[in-house]
Amino acid sequence: MIEKQRVKFLMAIFSSILAIDVITKWLTSSFLPLIQRQILPYPYGGLGVFEDFGGISFSLAHQINTGAAWGLFPNSHNLLLYVRVAVIVTLALYLLLFNNNMQSQIPFIFIISGAMGNVLDSLFYGHVIDMFFFQFWNYDFPVFNIADSFIFLGVAWLCILNLRGNKDSPEEPAVTNESQPFDSPPFN
Repeated sequence: MIEKQRVKFLMAIFSSILAIDVITKWLTSSFLPLIQRQILPYPYGGLGVFEDFGGISFSLAHQINTGAAWGLFPNSHNLLLYVRVAVIVTLALYLLLFNNNMQSQIPFIFIISGAMGNVLDSLFYGHVIDMFFFQFWNYDFPVFNIADSFIFLGVAWLCILNLRGNKDSPEEPAVTNESQPFDSPPFN
């Protein structure tokens, strides 16, 4: 169980990420038209930040996502909503009741707050609002948002902690057979 002071700290991080996500999505839906890549040139009706900087272009552009990551399962809105809520509840319970590893608590909060941001989108808008649009050497990277970024950062952080933890942990001693080979015959 996490102590109260730590819970307050984690809730402050959660609230901050969620507030930034909600505000950026509201600004996007209020002030940017939906992406029209086939009709308009860069920045596709959005707000161009930079174009062809070493082959990379970046714009703020409004796109909606009715599915999961990268638009997978676009016709499963209700199922995805239930799955997202189940994941949030499961991770929150694990974090609050069972996780005593302080190093992994912030990455879990990143994942939970990102997932919660996308759930709020689904409830308020009926879809997830994405706005960060990168092109890498004419390849359109899937458009994403603040919530997606924090989910990615949390998962990456947990992976790094896991890899670092395995490298830093002492190696297990080799199992040795303490019986002497000639003390007793192999078969009785």
